[in-house]
Amino acid sequence: MSEPRYWQEDGADHIDVRGMEPPGPFVTILRWIEGPECRGEVVVHLSRDPVYLFPELTERNWRWDYLTEASDEVVLRLTANED
Repeated sequence: MSEPRYWQEDGADHIDVRGMEPPGPFVTILRWIEGPECRGEVVVHLSRDPVYLFPELTERNWRWDYLTEASDEVVLRLTANED
């Protein structure tokens, strides 16, 4: 199992969870959005569409936008909804 990679680019936090075995990407992303380092937006790089993550994001009042959707990489921008 590989480790997630974190960096900042163009003012946005990025998490790369490609190569991690499930449920690693799911757990890593949820920990990030619930953690103190989260600033309400993060770009995540995944190996595949995270279909089980979407209901959890909805429950936590987060939305997602596809930035890239290819056969070997899915890039999503996750944003906290402000109510």
